[in-house]
Amino acid sequence: MLTREAAIKLARYGITVNTIEPGAADIGQKSGAPKPIRPRRERKPASFTRFPLGRVGKPEDVGGLVCLIASDASEFMTGSGIRLDGASMLF
Repeated sequence: MLTREAAIKLARYGITVNTIEPGAADIGQKSGAPKPIRPRRERKPASFTRFPLGRVGKPEDVGGLVCLIASDASEFMTGSGIRLDGASMLF
């Protein structure tokens, strides 16, 4: 609701308001050192049953959407909440 209300109030100033709702993302270990990612064929299928695309998100996935929303290509989009979770919320 905050996104929608802000979009309504700020539209008169030409400001668009959208939210990104990311799901689980592999951002590396807490120490800051990136964790090695095993190739898909080495992963255990049971550990990824909650992720229909076979993996959790990557920072690049979110970054691509941020770039799209910040570009002129989405100048008419406002008040939107975009779920970016690889369909894991469908389970």
